[in-house]
Amino acid sequence: MRYAFSAILGLALLGCSGASPVAIQAGDKCAYCDRTISEPRLGAELVGSDGQTAKFHSPGCLADYLTTYKGGIKDIFVTDHDSGQLFSVESALFVLDRIDENTDERDYRAFRSATAAAAYARDRSSAAVDWAAVRTMAAAPKTKRK
Repeated sequence: MRYAFSAILGLALLGCSGASPVAIQAGDKCAYCDRTISEPRLGAELVGSDGQTAKFHSPGCLADYLTTYKGGIKDIFVTDHDSGQLFSVESALFVLDRIDENTDERDYRAFRSATAAAAYARDRSSAAVDWAAVRTMAAAPKTKRK
C-alpha cells in the first residue's frame, strides 16, 4: 500500500512539473514559416497546454506565431547562443543580429547569461532586450527583421 501511494504521488508530481524541451535538430521544420531549421542554436520551442511541442526557426518566428496563436501555453524554450542548450524564455535576454550574411536576414539570438548578452550586444552596437520586448516588436506592424 505504501509503495502504491508513493507511485501515485510520484506520477502526480511529474504531471505538475514544468515541460521538458525536445532537442531542436538541423532539418526540423519551423511551425510558423515552414522553413527547414538549419541552425539549431537559433531555435525556439513552444509546449502547448496539451503537451504538444512546436519548433521554430528562431525566437522571432515564435514571437510572430504567438501574435495569432489561440492555444494554451505550458512553456516556451529558446536556445542559448553560447551553449546551444534550451532553457526557459522567461530568463532569456535577446540581441537582434544579422543571422544570414547572404540574405541580410535579422533575428534574435537568445542568451542565458546577462553578461554574455550585454557583451554580444555591445560588439554589435545593439542592446539586449527581454522576451516582452521581442513580443512587442513582433506585434508592431512596421517592424520587420527580414
